[in-house]
Amino acid sequence: MAVYKPFAKSDSKPDLETTQDYTPLPEAKLGAVPDTIPVVEYLETTVDYIPPAGAKLLPKTEVKLKLSPPPPPASPPPAPAPKKVALTHLGDFRLVGKLGAGGMGTVYKAVQDSKHRFVALKVLSQEMATKPGFVQRFDREIRAMAKLEHPNIVHLIRAGEDHGFVYLAMELLTGGSVGSWLEKLGHFSVEDAAHVARAAAVALLYAHEHGFVHRDVKPDNLLISGDGTVKLADLGLAKTAEDTLEGLTQTGIGIGTPLYAAPEQTRDAKNVDSRCDIYSLGCVFYRCLTGRPPFHADSLLGIIKAKEKGVYESAHSVRKKVPKSLDKILSKMLAKNPDHRYASLAEFLEELDFSETVGERLSFMGESKSDRETKDD
Repeated sequence: MAVYKPFAKSDSKPDLETTQDYTPLPEAKLGAVPDTIPVVEYLETTVDYIPPAGAKLLPKTEVKLKLSPPPPPASPPPAPAPKKVALTHLGDFRLVGKLGAGGMGTVYKAVQDSKHRFVALKVLSQEMATKPGFVQRFDREIRAMAKLEHPNIVHLIRAGEDHGFVYLAMELLTGGSVGSWLEKLGHFSVEDAAHVARAAAVALLYAHEHGFVHRDVKPDNLLISGDGTVKLADLGLAKTAEDTLEGLTQTGIGIGTPLYAAPEQTRDAKNVDSRCDIYSLGCVFYRCLTGRPPFHADSLLGIIKAKEKGVYESAHSVRKKVPKSLDKILSKMLAKNPDHRYASLAEFLEELDFSETVGERLSFMGESKSDRETKDD
C-alpha cells in the first residue's frame, strides 16, 4: 500500500509525520477510459489528416473521403485522310496523257524534257507492285528490252524510279496496235496479214537467237509506227534460257493470253521454249486472216479443252480468199504437239516467203475505210 501525506489546510508545509492510506482505482475502471478517437468507416478512399499547428494535439486520426472517379480519356481525333497529290513528272519525263492500261501497269504519253521528244512511259501499278513476282516481271521487261536492239522491236529509252513509282520509257509509236486495227477492220487482207506475221516472226527469231522466249505474243503486243513498221512490244514475260523464273510462275499456271497461248503453257509455263511463240504467232496470223481466233469458247476451260483437241476450222473455209498454202503453214504453227511445229521461225519465214503472199507495206495505213473495202472484199 502506498503512503500519501496530504497537505495541511494551512499554507504551512505538510506535516510529514501525518499519514493517510491511498487505494488506486481498480484495473477494470482504468480500462474503460478511451485513449483514442475511433475511426469512422463509411467511405471509400482513406487519407491521413494532420491537425493544424496550435490546435490541441490528439492522436492522429484516420478519415475516409469519397473521391469522384477520373473522367474517361478523350478519344483521339480521327487521322486526317491522306491527300492525293497529282504527279506531273517522273524523273526526266512530263506526263501528258494516258494511253492505256494493262495487267502490269499504265502507259502514258510523256515528254522527255532533256530531249524534247515524246515517249511512251509505262508505270508499274503500285497495287500490283505489292504482289509477289510483279516487280521481278517488270524488271525482266527492262532487262530484256535493253539487250534486244532490232528495227522490229520497240526501243527502250530509259528505266528508273521516282516518287515510289517504277517506270519504263519507250519509243512512242503512233500507228496503234494490230489489235486495235483488227477491232476497226475485222480482219486484214491476205497481204497485210502475211506482212504482220512476217515482221513479228523476224523480231521473235532475233529474240530467240539471244536466248529469250516472249510467251505473250498477241495482237495488242504488236505495235505499229507512224510509217507502218510492225514492232514487238511487252517483253515483261520473256524468260532467258538461264532463268528458272523462281517466284514468277508455278507448274500448272500458264502466263499469257488464253486465246493465243500454247497448250503447254497451261500445263507447265516454266519449261516452255521458243515453239510456244510459234504457236501464239500462228493464232495471231489466223486472227488477222479470218477475223477470229482459231480456238474459241465461252469459258477459259472450254478454250483449253479446244486447244488440247487441236481441231479448228481451216482459214480457207472461214474466208475463201485465204490461199490453201497458208492453211498448210498454219497447220504446222498450230500443232498441239510442239514437236510437230516448226523447229524455228527461220523455217516458217522460208515457207511464208515462198508462198508469195507478203505485202510490201500495210495497205490500211493512211487509207480511208472505203478504199480498204473496195480493195479487200
